[in-house]
Amino acid sequence: MLILVGIVGASAQVVQPAWITNGLLAYYPFNGNSKDLSGNNRALTEHSVTYGVDRFGSTNSSLHIGNKNSGSASYLSGSGFGSAPLTNFSVTFWANMEPSYTTQAEYAFAAGIESDRRFSIRIINDDIVSVELNAGGRYYDTYSYHNPTYLDGIGRDLFNPATGWKHYLLVYDGASLVFYKNGEAFKLKDRITPSFAVSGAFVPSDTYPLMVGKGFSDLIEAGIGGLLDDLRLYNRALSATEVQALYSYESLPDTQAPRVATASSQVVNGFVVGATIIDGGQGYTNAPRVNFVGGGGSGATATATIDANGSVTAISIRNTGSGYTNSPLVVIDPPPFPPKSAYATATVVNGFVVGVSITNGGYGYGSSPSIHFVGGGGSGASAAANINELGVVTNVTIITVGSGYTNAPEVVIAPPIVPAPALKVGLAQTLTFTGLNNEKTYELQALDGQSFVSTGTTATPQSGTYVTSVDNPAAYRLVVQPVPRTATASLQVVNGFVVGAAVVTGGSGYTAPPAVNIVDGTGSGASVAAVLNSGSVAGFVVNSVGHNYSSNAVAIVVSPPVVGITPTASPSLRMTASHLLPYFAYQLQTSTNLITFQTDGDLIFATNSTQVLYYPIRNSVGFGKLVYVR
Repeated sequence: MLILVGIVGASAQVVQPAWITNGLLAYYPFNGNSKDLSGNNRALTEHSVTYGVDRFGSTNSSLHIGNKNSGSASYLSGSGFGSAPLTNFSVTFWANMEPSYTTQAEYAFAAGIESDRRFSIRIINDDIVSVELNAGGRYYDTYSYHNPTYLDGIGRDLFNPATGWKHYLLVYDGASLVFYKNGEAFKLKDRITPSFAVSGAFVPSDTYPLMVGKGFSDLIEAGIGGLLDDLRLYNRALSATEVQALYSYESLPDTQAPRVATASSQVVNGFVVGATIIDGGQGYTNAPRVNFVGGGGSGATATATIDANGSVTAISIRNTGSGYTNSPLVVIDPPPFPPKSAYATATVVNGFVVGVSITNGGYGYGSSPSIHFVGGGGSGASAAANINELGVVTNVTIITVGSGYTNAPEVVIAPPIVPAPALKVGLAQTLTFTGLNNEKTYELQALDGQSFVSTGTTATPQSGTYVTSVDNPAAYRLVVQPVPRTATASLQVVNGFVVGAAVVTGGSGYTAPPAVNIVDGTGSGASVAAVLNSGSVAGFVVNSVGHNYSSNAVAIVVSPPVVGITPTASPSLRMTASHLLPYFAYQLQTSTNLITFQTDGDLIFATNSTQVLYYPIRNSVGFGKLVYVR
């Protein structure tokens, strides 16, 4: 994919902070057309182009350029850079190449700046990017080879095409070039003379205009065969911090991104008498300032009103000013950037976590976020995040490498704004069992009617004690495992006589043969005895057959002896905590006066976004809150 550029700019409608619109020459969002939305009206001419799906899945929202080799050459042309000499410039865009290219290099973007100074970006594949700046026969290139073994005749990696949406940005600061992919810089090399340096101004040329989707030669510089989106041209060099922030910002769908409001003014007899909203914008948390610029007069002031959705709904004139000969420009302050979580991946070598790569730096961090490594088969790795002045996570420093990792763990970075946990409180009871054997395990049972049933909880004592909390106010006990089980039997009745009994389940925990009761509505006199083997019923002996038994007669085997250990029960609170960040730590704090809070208990590590906690009641009146720690 190639791009020849004159200069690139940013979106005046969507991007809010001043640094994004500062120096913006042109912005092409390609939302079904090639209009420039920077306010400079540098629309491009369409040549057989169509529009496709953008990186967020929106239709008719990106530029589709057919590969010339497929017989469908298409491109845009125009004067996006204007005519003023450029001592600095930046070009930024998103691209998604089609994998079915053939024998020629694909150009995504190209522009001429004077006849002997031309500029192009070629995205050859996912690991080789060529940035060419032709200045008197000299070229700057940047390469990042994946596997040179599989390069074809023109240097493309046939097994690693540059498919999938990626963000590209080139910066010229008057003395050097820097190229970025997804916010990370590539090194540039001069392929003619290593010491060669480009300097001085570049003058846009009508001979070599801005070309999007092809180079200047129809025979050599074919179209990219893919999608382009959000092309911006600047007349200044973006800083590395701005590059990362722009990449993070443009990773947001437009429906989520803040958008600056726009309006027009009305002038009557030299007075500004009104302002009409063109676009209310979105993302405002407070009413923005409104200024009137130009128009030949002075003194006009106004205030804005926003709604619950963060859009400007009205502008009220407070002072009409005077002396306006035409309508002044209405300048409305932009809304703030929304906080956005950072994401990263870990690198593991020989079981150690040796590095972390930022995949999205996020936005809006006021301090360095906590980082946790989850999974991967090992433990002990830790790291610290670094942020820049725009609140973007720029890199992660490994503190401890840990050990035993068999694959890369998940890197979990705390969000810019940690939601406050919500607590829902109810009554419960805490059960304390003492005098237990640490070498044994126990089953927790609850009374259900006339008998105890298993709760499904296995208790492992520590220092002879086991403590748990329960919601049900029933009676509880612990029973040593394996828990004694009652045997069951079936009867054989012939002509009203009990002539046999068979074991259905032998049960366990018997210390003596249990009694067997025969229950029937009509019969009587039968007697059956159980035979034990290793604490279980192994068989039955019929001592008396009785008489008049029906086919509904049943044998009930008496249960084995069970020694239950009862607890000491005390009242407690059941707290359902929600809005938690899994893998992060929280601390319960309590107070008796809502003024002074103190730490209460150990750190609580969230395993889910909602978690149940129990807290003993120590005072008749008390207050509690759960706070995020790290």
